[in-house]
Amino acid sequence: MEKGLLWDHEYPGRQIYNETLLIRVGDFDPTRAGQEMKILWLADRASEPTLIEPDENRTYDIPLRAAQSCSGSIHIAVSRWPDPALTLDDVPALK
Repeated sequence: MEKGLLWDHEYPGRQIYNETLLIRVGDFDPTRAGQEMKILWLADRASEPTLIEPDENRTYDIPLRAAQSCSGSIHIAVSRWPDPALTLDDVPALK
């Protein structure tokens, strides 16, 4: 008998959720430079990506496609790149 939590289960070796999402970020509209994002779930077989609008904090929420196995959303936050707080680009070289 293997040690583990009471409710541990061995899950089958198959995927419970498998989707491909194409995300396009860029300047699609000259009046809104740098604030555009389009998405396309490849399983939808749509001809054109869908424009996603950011909220007041410049974040994008993309809901997962409906599935019987799970639900959720993808949350993307927009920020300056490179962000020195995340990349250490402004840190002097160690001597």
